[in-house]
Amino acid sequence: MTLTSTTTFTATETTTITTSTTLTPGQTSITETLATATATSTATISTTATYGPLPACATAPITNGGFETGNLTPWTFAGTSGSTDAVNNPGYSSNYKFQATVVSANEYYGQSNLFDVTLTQTANTCADGDVYIIDFFYMFTVVSGTPTYNAGVNVEINGNSLSYYPASAGEAGAWQQYIAVVDIATANATVTIIISNYDTASYVWGIDDVQMYKNGYNPITETGGL
Repeated sequence: MTLTSTTTFTATETTTITTSTTLTPGQTSITETLATATATSTATISTTATYGPLPACATAPITNGGFETGNLTPWTFAGTSGSTDAVNNPGYSSNYKFQATVVSANEYYGQSNLFDVTLTQTANTCADGDVYIIDFFYMFTVVSGTPTYNAGVNVEINGNSLSYYPASAGEAGAWQQYIAVVDIATANATVTIIISNYDTASYVWGIDDVQMYKNGYNPITETGGL
């Protein structure tokens, strides 16, 4: 990208010459010519600056955030016993999404334990301590049991927890947006999406359009629906 700035300065200077004449004896009149001199000077200063494209670590540190490759690579899935994962369609705004079944520990094992699944990748972040925004879309449905909606989705960056978005009855079956802001001071930060279930019911969750970018550099206009 090339930016050119041009500034023009114009200066005008006017000099007026005034004379005074006294009539001598015998003179009845005198003609005087007054001279006015005007000088104008113009200076133009041009400045051209060339900027390269923003680095990927600023605008697109997440790879395969829309799962449009049809698989998880380079994401890594981990889940408690009985949980499953898949990449299937339809997605939020395109063909594919990540899908996970998160079982209820109470329903399947008679335990009051937190069951969760995680989706992790090493993001290509910049090591400059700047502010990043991470956002994605999620959807859940109850597949068995009686829900108390004691479940939700969260993100960890380098092991530090961000905002927790709890499930609620009014959101079931509809896409919702997750957004969190975080300072990242390291290159190659570890990003983990956590889907938690501490409920009496089992859920299927969908995740799609995961993106991360420096604040002010959003590279994507998000559109989509069910």
